Amino acid sequence: MDVRSILDLPAVYALWQAPFVAQKIAPFLAAGPAARAGRVLELGCGPGTNAHLFDPRGYVGIDLSPHYVEAARRRHRGRFVCGDAAAFDLPDEAPFDRVFVNSLLHHLRDEQVESLLSRAAAALAAEGEIHLLDLTLPARPSVARFLARADRGGFARPLAAWKTFVTRHFDTVTLAPYAVRCGGVSCWEMFYFRGRRHA
Repeated sequence: MDVRSILDLPAVYALWQAPFVAQKIAPFLAAGPAARAGRVLELGCGPGTNAHLFDPRGYVGIDLSPHYVEAARRRHRGRFVCGDAAAFDLPDEAPFDRVFVNSLLHHLRDEQVESLLSRAAAALAAEGEIHLLDLTLPARPSVARFLARADRGGFARPLAAWKTFVTRHFDTVTLAPYAVRCGGVSCWEMFYFRGRRHA
């Protein structure tokens, strides 16, 4: 079993993510409680790593892995659906006040990213917002560039490419790069995007 397969196990994935979770979602949390309010659709929810941030009465999480979805259902309230986040049918709970996508897009090919963003826009209420956090590919040689290239997602992209994707579907409220650090070293370069669907 290789490293990528091992990370498909919910307990192993949760253990690997634990030291970095707070840093990865820090820009989203800094947006304040209003960013987490209302009905929330999380695309690529994994084993429910972020489900506790939202009111379970209005939360729907979608993930492709049946193992992750099972684990999420055991540990969290809310509704968890096994499905393709890039090709989902709108849940009955739509429209949503928030769509949340954390570290999923760099696992997807260009056409899948476009499909996910289009569906996310369709899932939002008129005044709703999307919140995206994902891995970027630094231009210069660095630890962060090496780790982005080695990531099991396989589709880390420069920040400019991410900006092109998201602004085709959403008006920008915030687009900010940030780093996830380990021992003072920037290990992953990421971006946080907060947007509203085009009027």
